Amino acid sequence: MEATMGTIDGVALITGAGSGMGRASAVAFAQAGAKLILVDVVQKALDETVALIGKVKQPIKLVVLDITKDEEVVALIRGIPQMEGFGRLDYALNCAGVLGRVRAPFVDSDQKDVDFVYSVNLRAQGLMMQEEIKLMLQQEPLPSSGKGKIPGSRGSIVNWCSWVSFHSSKTNYAYAASKYGMAALTKSAALSHAAQGIRCNAVAPGAMDTPLLLGASQEFRDKMLAAVPQARFGEPEEVADVALWLCSNRATYVNGAIINVDGAWHAA
Repeated sequence: MEATMGTIDGVALITGAGSGMGRASAVAFAQAGAKLILVDVVQKALDETVALIGKVKQPIKLVVLDITKDEEVVALIRGIPQMEGFGRLDYALNCAGVLGRVRAPFVDSDQKDVDFVYSVNLRAQGLMMQEEIKLMLQQEPLPSSGKGKIPGSRGSIVNWCSWVSFHSSKTNYAYAASKYGMAALTKSAALSHAAQGIRCNAVAPGAMDTPLLLGASQEFRDKMLAAVPQARFGEPEEVADVALWLCSNRATYVNGAIINVDGAWHAA
């Protein structure tokens, strides 16, 4: 297994890698030495991520994919063993997501928008996880870290939840509900496959300085910032560092956890 948190052996699949926390995670894992399969719906965004990563020794594969397209998702993940230079999947970071339209009150939500948010943030994530775990179960574990009786890992999954996974939202119930569901998916997968050498955890970012937040109104941004005890928006790299740690040999007994990265918002 990887020698330190800063060095990650194996292959990492990262969705939403073209911006925000997905991009920051791609950079962090590239710097740590992982082979990368980067997924996004926009080719230009992926190209920009690769430019930001710069020159690295390990291979990077770019995949333009809409994760709501079931057949394309299945084909991608089941095709990883045949990818030259890759051959397996050790880490899956399911970062892709949408905010949807911010509306209040509850009854004003548009059902088409609600369905779209669910399709990306929950349904697609469930299929991604199923296929990722199926592949991980077929492969031999990475070598043990050598610490005592700790066995090798077949795979580590990190999902993207949210501060609202523990609370609610009077302005965007679809987003809140989808992130509640993502927390349940994470814990269910961890319970089902922990004994098979697979870990499944999640990060729960708060108010982050990402394109999702930048697209919101100034009034909405101001209200979010006022609620953060640390009095600033988080940086994507601060979440990427936690995801990297969750996949490292420093977190081999962390499974089914949802870790807040929110400037004490959850504690308020």
